[in-house]
Amino acid sequence: MTTDGFDPARDRDLRERFARLRTQESARAPGFGAVMNRRRADTSIARALRPLALAAAALLLVTWAARETADPPPPVPAFVAAPAWRSPTDFLLDVPGAELLRTTPRIGRPVSWPASASDPWRTLQ
Repeated sequence: MTTDGFDPARDRDLRERFARLRTQESARAPGFGAVMNRRRADTSIARALRPLALAAAALLLVTWAARETADPPPPVPAFVAAPAWRSPTDFLLDVPGAELLRTTPRIGRPVSWPASASDPWRTLQ
């Protein structure tokens, strides 16, 4: 054995074993002509099913062509709203001053607060 792990006697033994294996395989394998001329066992079934397969393919083709020429279905709306539904926790979003959150502030004008008895600015004026 050499320093790189190569053993010439073992390599020769492997070559001989593979050569014997190839010889055995080639002796068992049939020739190309024999394979090409061999009749299949399922030939009678294949011959019987061939017209049925062709008829099914033709039917599918006709169905597909008829569907392509028919009117297209109406477009599906992108968004369908549920107008009357309210979440059971919607009340949590009702906070004091929510009307201020729903509007955009106008710069340069005073904020118009709703006049109510609990308005702190009303008492200061």
